[in-house]
Amino acid sequence: MITTVGFQDGTVKTAKGRGIALALLTREHQEGELAYVVNKIGPVTIPPLNKGFWQGKFWPPWLL
Repeated sequence: MITTVGFQDGTVKTAKGRGIALALLTREHQEGELAYVVNKIGPVTIPPLNKGFWQGKFWPPWLL
């Protein structure tokens, strides 16, 4: 489930109980945010942050 405004406590409890991942997208940087995902064999080059995109933080169900 993805939002731009945050989750209520009941939503977090339901997501955890049902194995649903949560993601928060904001224009501000967040501690522990998901900056990029790479699916590549070999050396990984880190792309520069793009200020025009929303930043995201992802909580898999086992970390809720």
